[in-house]
Amino acid sequence: RILSNPADGNWKVKCYPESVSAWFAPWVGVCIVVTYGDTTPDGAFSLTADKAYAKPGESVQFDASVWNPSYVGSAVFLDSTSSGLNLSQSEVVLADGSVADLMGNPANGRDVLLGDIVHGQSRAAEWRGSWGTEGVKSFCVDLVSDNMDPETKCVQVVVDGTPPTTVSGLQSTTHTLGEHSCNTVATMTWNSATDALAGLAGYSIVWSNDPNTVPNTTLDLGAGATSYTAVLPPSTLPWYFHIRALDKAGNAGATVHRGPYYINVAQVTKYCNSNLNSTGQMAELFTKDPLCLAEGQLTLHTVNLPPNQFGYYLFSSNKGNVPFFGGSQGVLCLSGPIIRFDKFPLSSGSGGVITFSPDLSNLPQNQVFQHGSTWNFQLWFRDKNPGQTSNTSNGIEIVWD
Repeated sequence: RILSNPADGNWKVKCYPESVSAWFAPWVGVCIVVTYGDTTPDGAFSLTADKAYAKPGESVQFDASVWNPSYVGSAVFLDSTSSGLNLSQSEVVLADGSVADLMGNPANGRDVLLGDIVHGQSRAAEWRGSWGTEGVKSFCVDLVSDNMDPETKCVQVVVDGTPPTTVSGLQSTTHTLGEHSCNTVATMTWNSATDALAGLAGYSIVWSNDPNTVPNTTLDLGAGATSYTAVLPPSTLPWYFHIRALDKAGNAGATVHRGPYYINVAQVTKYCNSNLNSTGQMAELFTKDPLCLAEGQLTLHTVNLPPNQFGYYLFSSNKGNVPFFGGSQGVLCLSGPIIRFDKFPLSSGSGGVITFSPDLSNLPQNQVFQHGSTWNFQLWFRDKNPGQTSNTSNGIEIVWD
């Protein structure tokens, strides 16, 4: 303990907790230092909280630190004040680095003595507690010392246990509820939620195939977000969008669900190669974009055909593999029933290409392509190689997801 400018008179030094026997004369030393200069260190005092927002009953940690740049800070004392705080921990780091639990001291841990702080060193104290009610709470600490200037620091914590409002106006700007679409890019929009005390932090969102999925409390979007765009993989299952608002204290609002939305993109697989035609090549059949059952879009495109020859596109729900069928030089990749798309033949023209886009809403023989169904396609065309004959393209399978 340092006594600055002590008054004249007799001083008694008490040695505690040391005890001595009767009639034993202990030796006690007193060091007198005369300092020519400033004996009031201008220390650095800081106070922080580990969070600015908390729920009722949630623990908040407060850390105070005092650093002394010069001389000796004598009997440095920290006096904490707060209203309604349930204090659960009070600790101080001693000069040797050990930690002392002060919850049992006369102030029940509220006030702590850091002791003397020599120049170039710091000492720290830590409190932990919680509030049971909502509101903007303050935790303050007064620094008192024999020779350091007194100082007060305060930190505020917003205690909020009320969830933010529920998101409203949730809808998709790209997809229609309950209808099939080939558009894999889905955009959702909504009206902003609000939070009166802690303030809105943002939103937790998730796409799933379950209509009742509840998003976790991980923040996915900021408070200013009112839309979200995602690329969804095609699926035979419906898609649902789920969103809930989160405030800065970690409270989560009610989940809002929107769906079902159907994302269907046809899967095309080439199978069953044919034989070379009079061009010396095999006729190659493939589809051209867009390919979408929901939009009624299908374009069959065959290249490497002999020029100015006629042909028909065929389709069937069954595959086949019959070489040189009916005297043809090709391979029939379909099996019955086999249906011809058009009663009029299509010409390959001078470029040796036949392109055809059937009306999927009016298929021959009242056939209907359903979502989830599989159909097979092939071109059958005339050829002269060297005599009059016919040939075929490869076969393709389309799965209408």
